[in-house]
Amino acid sequence: YGINAGVYVSTKGVLTMKGGSITTDADGANAAFCYNGGTLNLYDVTIYNSATRSRGLHCTGGNGATINAYNCTVTTTKATSSTIATDRGGGTVYVNGGTYTANGAKCAIVYSTGDMTVKKIKGYSNNTSEGDIADIEGDNNITIDSCNLTCSGTSRGVMLYQSGSGDASGYNPTMKISHSNLTLVSSAAPFCEVSTAVNAFL
Repeated sequence: YGINAGVYVSTKGVLTMKGGSITTDADGANAAFCYNGGTLNLYDVTIYNSATRSRGLHCTGGNGATINAYNCTVTTTKATSSTIATDRGGGTVYVNGGTYTANGAKCAIVYSTGDMTVKKIKGYSNNTSEGDIADIEGDNNITIDSCNLTCSGTSRGVMLYQSGSGDASGYNPTMKISHSNLTLVSSAAPFCEVSTAVNAFL
């Protein structure tokens, strides 16, 4: 876990970054990576990832792993590179303010296998094939509060599902959306694709 990461924190470590930038250009090079009980605090940081499988904010491994991000600007350019994400083992992510842009296929602005809250952000998923606003896998959640989020994908706006990959257990994702604008550019795209039981609050 964390190979090629721009910034890495793990195992009860705490890292706080104020200002500056993180840039990665390698396959699987997540920019800000938090694993297995670490805590990562970011303020006014600019992130740019130019390769595949390279997420902007990435929290995984559980055991209290936490990312807090304030007024950051995150851009990812290639496939499978969501801007705000958790993965196997989950974690807690809180994002307040900033702009988050995903340009590659199979990317979401927010991808959750954990506990995620985004507030007062602008987000764009620009791939016209598979660009989502938010995806939740398993018994996990996303809270969207006072955000403006736009996707250009023709497949869907949000997806609530269980892939069977082992990344997340359970079949009951929860999504809460309040005081927000979610825009689907494509008239062909359904707002929500669901393959599991769902708890949704709008």
